[in-house]
Amino acid sequence: MNRCWRNPTAPERAQSGAAGAPLSAEQKRRACMLAREAWERQGRPGYSDQAGDLPAEIRLTETEAFTTWRQDEQGRGTGCRHLTCMEQRFFPHVMAHFAGLDGRERDAEYWRGRTVGDPQRQALAKLRSEEAAARDVIEDPHEYVCAIARCKYKTMDIESLSPRAIWTLVFDLRRGAQHRRKHVEGVPF
Repeated sequence: MNRCWRNPTAPERAQSGAAGAPLSAEQKRRACMLAREAWERQGRPGYSDQAGDLPAEIRLTETEAFTTWRQDEQGRGTGCRHLTCMEQRFFPHVMAHFAGLDGRERDAEYWRGRTVGDPQRQALAKLRSEEAAARDVIEDPHEYVCAIARCKYKTMDIESLSPRAIWTLVFDLRRGAQHRRKHVEGVPF
């Protein structure tokens, strides 16, 4: 059996890393709060619709009913029932789903547009962050990046580049800034 495995490049690792990270405690809290509001708006399914003649031993508590409903809805929205195993790429989908169930269409549209797994948006955000960090040693980091893009990709329109190309520019900018910092500090390379 011949399996071809190759070591992913830095841009590939950067692209896949953030989207596959687990949710933060704050994200889980926000999702649960929005889900609770949606559950209330939906009429507390699973709790308020229990038959009155059910024995107390098998009746769901309010918390149990909400948790069961939330996990079912998360599963419908993302395919993942538990927030503890959910990845960053699914967070906007969960928020959009619960906002829609709560009747907040404007918020749902906002979350639908915030796909964490959108590698283009993610790469551009990181590039802007690196440009800001490089201002101490590069006078106009955006112009510097455009010059690299013009040489490597024959375009100065950064937003038209693929996510992989943008990540390459991020690493080129980072290397250039590090090189200049070493040179400015007088550290031999």
